[in-house]
Amino acid sequence: MLELLYGNLSTILIGLAVLLLVFLAVRSIWRDKKRGKSCGSCSGGCSGCPGCGAAGRK
Repeated sequence: MLELLYGNLSTILIGLAVLLLVFLAVRSIWRDKKRGKSCGSCSGGCSGCPGCGAAGRK
């Protein structure tokens, strides 16, 4: 078991780093959406998005 772990240690560490980056990106998107900084369909703020219900709010 230890040989498998030591043989693939670099792959495991890189995989964990990628998982951490994905987690941070999803958390950032979730927080922006929760704070009203983005719509579901547009990537920017909703200030000029005609398809968003928040387009008229300021």
